[in-house]
Amino acid sequence: MDWISDLKLRGSYGVLGVNTLDAYDYIGSLNQAPDAVFGSGQVTYPGAIQAKIASEDLKWEEKSTTNLGLDAALFNDQFIVNLDLFRSVSKDVLIRPPLPGYLGNLIDNPYQNIGSIQNKGLELNLGYRPKLDGEFKWDIAGNISIVRNKVLSLGNLGIDTETGQPKDYIQSGNTRTQVGRSIGEYYVLKTDGIFQNQAEINAHKAQSAYAKPGDIRYVNTIDGGTNDDINDKDRVFAGSAFPKFTSGLQFNSRYKDFSLTIQLYGAFGQKLYNDVLRDLDSYGNSNYRRAINPWTPGNTDTTFPRLGYQFAANDRGINENARGNTDRWIEDGSFLRLRNVELGYSFPQKLISKANISSLRLYVSGQNLFTITKYSGLDPDVVGANPNLEPGVDNGNYPSSRIISFGLSVGF
Repeated sequence: MDWISDLKLRGSYGVLGVNTLDAYDYIGSLNQAPDAVFGSGQVTYPGAIQAKIASEDLKWEEKSTTNLGLDAALFNDQFIVNLDLFRSVSKDVLIRPPLPGYLGNLIDNPYQNIGSIQNKGLELNLGYRPKLDGEFKWDIAGNISIVRNKVLSLGNLGIDTETGQPKDYIQSGNTRTQVGRSIGEYYVLKTDGIFQNQAEINAHKAQSAYAKPGDIRYVNTIDGGTNDDINDKDRVFAGSAFPKFTSGLQFNSRYKDFSLTIQLYGAFGQKLYNDVLRDLDSYGNSNYRRAINPWTPGNTDTTFPRLGYQFAANDRGINENARGNTDRWIEDGSFLRLRNVELGYSFPQKLISKANISSLRLYVSGQNLFTITKYSGLDPDVVGANPNLEPGVDNGNYPSSRIISFGLSVGF
């Protein structure tokens, strides 16, 4: 077939040891500040308490990966296709499960080799470079990546006190990592608008012991039949911090001595927990931002509850409106970013050769010039408060810098 210039199938399997520990994460520590008092004379002796626990049995993670791929060049090498299908399983994964402070763990939760995690997905790269006559040349390349992760096991976590069954999850803040689901999914109460009048409160019943018009209505997932029935048992899974897919696009062009390069990157379908917004809009001890729009009898078309001090001692409804473990603070984190653009000019050889210069190029470039997103935080490209267990929690990470630079490249 003349339209196929090159075609190759690939396959591979490998096992790799992975070390994700930082320096000294495998070492415990003592706090030698406290003193101890002994004996009838109440004599003071230098003392110490355990401040950080460390596992004595830490080892590297073991990651096995299977990959199938296809490489093709079509239509006289003008169109390039690369497709990869992969599946990897990580065993003895290094995770910091939360431990209570009374165990002597006062600094960081210690790493442990627990559980197994599967990642599978595909990566598709497409490129097009037309064979053009004339002085204008261009090419374009794009890619899309789809990755799904699933927790296969979490080791022995004891017994779940709520169900009496073996515990199969790790709760970290408002996220839950559970066997059979992806890492760090949000596990929170689901909101259902705002009570507009007493009749709606009475019909809902589960919050009628304290709610007032203007309060947030929570979904009563487990109906206990009481008028004060919203609790942790009503929490549900509410999305993942991992994108449904990521994509990139790069365009290169040249006209005579000018060149232009544009690079776009996007991530789509992920959910982010805006912890900064939770702190600002809970009506607590922070400054209230200008954009708040509290519910009032004359202002019912709003998503903000009625105004009141978060820690009010005599208004339970206000206290409940400020809950952190709800989907009120979860937002769509999808974004498209102009990651890089560069415009350059290469001086003609006949002009610079007289100065014994082989090449001279002047350019201006911009990085992160704009981002298209509905996310209300500073930057949707969130690292996570705890990258292992809370990958999508935005607690105020510094946004990507917008950089404009000028340069001159000289070759002799």
